[in-house]
Amino acid sequence: MKVVVQRPSSPKHGVWREHVDFLFDAELRPLGRGWHVLESLEPLGPLTDEKPFPVLHKGYFDAHLHVGWMGLMELDVDLRAFTRPEEIQSALTSRVESGATFIRAYGWDETKLGLSLEQVTDAAKKFLPASIPAILYRVCGHAALASPPLLASAGLEPAKPFVSDRDFRRLADHIPPPTSAELREAFLIGQRKLLDVGVSAVGDMSLDDDAVSAIRDVASSGELKIDVVGVFDGAQALATMKSGPVNVANSMPIGPLDRAAIFSVRHWKRYLDGSFGSRTAWLSRDYSDRPERGHSLVETLPLLGAAREALRSGFHLSFHAIGDAALDQVLEVGERLSDLMRERSRIPDAASTATRHRIEHAQLIRDDQIARLVEQGHWTLCVQPNHRVADEGFSRSRLGPTRLRDEAYRMGTLLDAGLSVAMSSDAPVDSPDPEYLLRSACSHENPRERVSFYEAIWRYTTASRLDLGLAPGRIAVGSTVRLTDPAVIL
Repeated sequence: MKVVVQRPSSPKHGVWREHVDFLFDAELRPLGRGWHVLESLEPLGPLTDEKPFPVLHKGYFDAHLHVGWMGLMELDVDLRAFTRPEEIQSALTSRVESGATFIRAYGWDETKLGLSLEQVTDAAKKFLPASIPAILYRVCGHAALASPPLLASAGLEPAKPFVSDRDFRRLADHIPPPTSAELREAFLIGQRKLLDVGVSAVGDMSLDDDAVSAIRDVASSGELKIDVVGVFDGAQALATMKSGPVNVANSMPIGPLDRAAIFSVRHWKRYLDGSFGSRTAWLSRDYSDRPERGHSLVETLPLLGAAREALRSGFHLSFHAIGDAALDQVLEVGERLSDLMRERSRIPDAASTATRHRIEHAQLIRDDQIARLVEQGHWTLCVQPNHRVADEGFSRSRLGPTRLRDEAYRMGTLLDAGLSVAMSSDAPVDSPDPEYLLRSACSHENPRERVSFYEAIWRYTTASRLDLGLAPGRIAVGSTVRLTDPAVIL
């Protein structure tokens, strides 16, 4: 069959045309679950623009998701499919009757329930258990519903079940964390789900010390099958901060990478705001459906001090910034710590790949901010095109049609400006299905923000690996490969 093969010619991400310019005839032997062994590969000639061809690659690199959280969905209570408050109540009642002493649940979505945030809050007063502590995280993870016993234990008002990420620190000491065994099992569940859809490398976000230990244990037992670029939560993983960057190889050379998978931790992360859905993303202008602008989670001066310490400890920086005001704060950090950040991002030698600093989500970006991002040159923007689709139930009312079209969920103009962009799903906040993600990247309502099939594949595989410090992988006869067909994307 005629295929395009990604064979990067330099350690810089560039654009797909600089690395993918030839058409091949390939013979594949299926391995199952969408993976293949490359049996033969013969050059046919230069790639033309007549139509997109299937692309061979080493698996997708999902630059921002939560592997353990994907598994915890199965071990705790998964609310994502529920469309009525009564279904939530039934699931919680079942847990109480089974003898649970604490309930942790994930994934409620007011748009699926057909309610506003305020209506969900009112309904929660009826379905939250009154007898035991419980926390039900919204699908975004930046807001939750908490039961009266949990609120009272943290000194919060028991009659107000809706809590935002600003309240989470007060609740943290009253929420029992998963055990080491649960974290290990959850990671293995998430890893299996990712391999099933063709993901061979991930950015695993917001790790705490226990999660770092669990993944180390998976690698030491020879069960790590995907590359994991760990990003730790600078407010929680204090032992990881103290011990410095991590780089651990799986103890056995198994999995689709044709080598031992790698677990690394190179990025220190802080949350600067919340999400559009919970109206906690920090905007420079009011939300269109309410005269408020969200909120900042950390003041700039202490943020600068903590980021400086992380850089001096050998880490790169990562910031969760969904709103444009939060992005302004990132850019201020980038300006004031420019020399330290540039030194940390330096390419060690001509054969190596640099690891860039990261901005997570960047869902609202003004044109003046694009110019500043280009000028600084520090950043990879880890974006989720699928969030544009998943947020359609509220994004137009939150942002208004003009801001939504021209400044939200951008990608094409970022690439046109020469910025480094990595694609990701943010699973389990949204589906990890690569076809859904690629289709979303190619279908923005603003033509300037759409990307081509080849560009989307490049960003979701090799380019992201290069920009975030992972070897791109070798494709040759005998290699394990994945095939993406444009016919199922476009």
